[in-house]
Amino acid sequence: MKKRILLLFLSFFLLFTASGCFFRDSDEQAKFEGLIEEYFYLYVSDPMTVNFTLDKPEKYGLEDLQVTAYAFSEENYQAFGEQLVKFRERLKAVRYNSLTAAQQMTYDVVLADLDNLIAFIEYPYHLSDLGATLGYQVMLPIALSEYRFKNANDIADYFAYLSATRGIFEGMVEFEKTRVEKGFGFPLGMYSLMAEQCGEIAATEEIFLIPIFNDKIAAAGFLTDAERNDLKTEHLSRVGEFIEAYAYLREELEKIEAPSFPDGGLCAYADGADLYELIVRADAGCDMDIDEIYDYLYDKMEDDMRFVANYLMVYPEMAAAIDNPNFLSSRDKTEIFELLREAAEDDFPFPADEFDVRFEDIHPLLRDYVSPAFYLLSPIDAEVTEVIYINEEILTDATQAYFTIAHESIPGHMLQHNVLKKSDWPDARKVMDFIGYSEGWAVYVEEYIGKYLDVDETLLRAYMAARRINYTILCLAEIEVHYYGLNLNELRSWFRDFGGISADDLYEIYYLILEEPGYFLKYYLSYYLLSDLKEDFIFRLKREKIDTDNYDYEFHKFYLDFGSAPFYVMEKWIKNYIDNNY
Repeated sequence: MKKRILLLFLSFFLLFTASGCFFRDSDEQAKFEGLIEEYFYLYVSDPMTVNFTLDKPEKYGLEDLQVTAYAFSEENYQAFGEQLVKFRERLKAVRYNSLTAAQQMTYDVVLADLDNLIAFIEYPYHLSDLGATLGYQVMLPIALSEYRFKNANDIADYFAYLSATRGIFEGMVEFEKTRVEKGFGFPLGMYSLMAEQCGEIAATEEIFLIPIFNDKIAAAGFLTDAERNDLKTEHLSRVGEFIEAYAYLREELEKIEAPSFPDGGLCAYADGADLYELIVRADAGCDMDIDEIYDYLYDKMEDDMRFVANYLMVYPEMAAAIDNPNFLSSRDKTEIFELLREAAEDDFPFPADEFDVRFEDIHPLLRDYVSPAFYLLSPIDAEVTEVIYINEEILTDATQAYFTIAHESIPGHMLQHNVLKKSDWPDARKVMDFIGYSEGWAVYVEEYIGKYLDVDETLLRAYMAARRINYTILCLAEIEVHYYGLNLNELRSWFRDFGGISADDLYEIYYLILEEPGYFLKYYLSYYLLSDLKEDFIFRLKREKIDTDNYDYEFHKFYLDFGSAPFYVMEKWIKNYIDNNY
């Protein structure tokens, strides 16, 4: 959860006003529903977010939002924080015991989200929307390529974003310069890398947005042939502005100098260790402090190390299979998806509607910079074709292809989002994203689908344990950098305790850790917390002598039905769920 996201919602949140007091339970419940509806608008206050989130924005009064350039001022940022605090006070004024159980769950989730947002207000310059891996400038071309054209207004907004890109980048550059002046910013090498990325986009002869746009307007039934021709001409002009904006950003990033960048992670800044703890709490949904998390992860790692060591004592010839697995046959991505969809139906709650899925190749221009695969969340108010982007190079590794597609599709992100959007939760619950909930789930299902594969069970367990060891080491390395202050050379020495690391890998990992605090923990700490939650849930079912043919299914239903939330909130509600569903 990055604090910069907050700025996107400023204009809408400032419209919120205080309300009076009520005393009847029904009045309290109605007041609460009104507050939660307001909270929904916090997340859908700009045209691009609305385009991806809602199929029918007119039903929400959101069809006429304006595309605006990026702007930041510390005064407005602090004022926004004050509005968040006022909204929290209004929420706290609701009599909790007058709410229904479902409303109390939503109350707990929204309050946790608010607390995180308010806490980030104290750190206006520590974090940035730019980034070499998941930065705004990396993801913008993909977001624009998937902009949905339902009417002429959508096309106009898309054009407006192309033209506004220069202004958006100008605002980001000014913010980045201020960060550097205040002693923050990225290491110099990261600015150079981002400049190189922008340069490649600026130098392309025909950016992929052009053929994609032409295909989309060809399929737009609300356009005439004459309008399509005019739009193609205008699009070329707007894309020219877009390309020039990337050339501008490249030049500006090359100029930035950050000689004051600290040696070490966030803890080198005043209150930086506290910020890192906040990031982990918000992203992983965890209420442990960092020292506890470190010990917790270390214990998990040692358990896996013992398992792998014992396995290799019995089967020493399998070491190569664990390090370089090739135990799965090669299949097309669509075949893998269909295999997983059919196999998972007995273990996971599926919505009644069938999934229509489209796989898109990540454009070669972006393959070096974006994730190897990702799922685009579909609108919460409509059934549309689900879209998964995947780097075709991933498919050359048959084993990795299975786990990646499971992570992004079924039973991973795509299934999780579809269960949520078809639930009875308020819309605010459907747009809040506690990323540890979703990424922990996706890592969990990567392991779970092993039962559907024709692989020796013990070998697969050893492979998964070895993989967890590697990622848990990265989680610990991240903590060492951001909380305990290891610099690059000290981290190199630290890795020697785990067999060492190449110079190239060390450099790549170190700068990813610096760019994205919390990156590894939101996956693997969240995975372990989910696994503990599952163990607790099934233990309680058995303790209550609740018989079922499939305990896994019961937990999966609880998890997906609950919706995105911190793990400590879900833990609180297990007893209530069991009491009311069995």
